[in-house]
Amino acid sequence: MARHKIILILFFVLFLALGVSLFKDYGASWDEGWQRELGSLTFDYVVNGDQRILHYVDRAYGPFFEVVLVALEKGFHLNDNIRAIFLMRHLFTFLLFYLGVIFFL
Repeated sequence: MARHKIILILFFVLFLALGVSLFKDYGASWDEGWQRELGSLTFDYVVNGDQRILHYVDRAYGPFFEVVLVALEKGFHLNDNIRAIFLMRHLFTFLLFYLGVIFFL
């Protein structure tokens, strides 16, 4: 295996390890709660037919990623444990970013 490939693999292993070890230290952004609410309302509309999203002022923002995060939240049964919910959101966001960086190669 060529030396540059080893270096590249080592870089991505270290990058992943660093991100997974640091995601708990991410700060909360000012709109994180709002984004979660948008995801929850959209999820409830899609899954349960709940009409509240139709009257929600900020319903026009792209909710796909937020719906995925809410589905993960429900799948992991985080049950309004806010710390666990935001940690899961931060980890998943990092992992998606990591995957995106790999696809840029």
